[in-house]
Order: sequence, then structure tokens, then C-alpha cells
Amino acid sequence: RDDPPGILVMGDTEEGSSAPSIPNDTFKPFSFSVEQLAESVSEASVTFNTHGLLHIQGILSEAVVDALHARIESELALRREDANAEAWFGDVYGFEEKGFRWDMKLTRSPAVRDALVSVIQVIKALL
Repeated sequence: RDDPPGILVMGDTEEGSSAPSIPNDTFKPFSFSVEQLAESVSEASVTFNTHGLLHIQGILSEAVVDALHARIESELALRREDANAEAWFGDVYGFEEKGFRWDMKLTRSPAVRDALVSVIQVIKALL
């Protein structure tokens, strides 16, 4: 397979959120806060194009993350009961066969829409 496209990491939330978090220093070389991104679009673009990764800290508000997390948990419970569950999960460059990662296809919902709108508002200068 071809190399995967660049990855845009939807950054961490504030402490206290029910959603899982990734340690900040994991992506430090590729990290920008929302404010830094707004001030340094060129630098962020170069980082993404050079490394194929851009981590944006705080791209989603805690409320949006919590609503999306609840929606994902709800859909995951439904998919586990679904006889056609495989249709809802995407193969991620062969990781599925190794048991490391599965991407679940989410249905349209207010929580998904709110998250996408929030992300697009922040990254639109990069598009």
C-alpha cells in the first residue's frame, strides 16, 4: 500500500473531561495551540507538509469532546450488537488484522456535526 496521508490530530482536552487524553509531550514537535495556529499558519502548514502530522491542542471544547465521546460510546454499544458490525468499522492500513486499531464509522448526529464544525473553523486557514 501507499504511505498513509498526513494525520491531523485533534488535540487534548482540558483536565476533567470524560474523554481519554494523550500525553502532551507525545506530539510536542508537531504541536500548536489554537492560538499559535491562528498566528502561525505558514509554520503549521510547513510542519504538516514536512512531517505529515499536526497536533492542535484544544481544538475542541470540553463540552464538544464530552458530547462526542458519549455519542461514540453509545454507537459502539449498538455496533457490538449489530449482526452486520463489520460494515461499521474501517480497516486502517492493515492495523485491524493485527488487533491494534479499528475506526468506527459514525452516523450523522449533532455531536458529530458540532465536532466537525469546530475543527473546520480552526483549520480552515490550512485548507
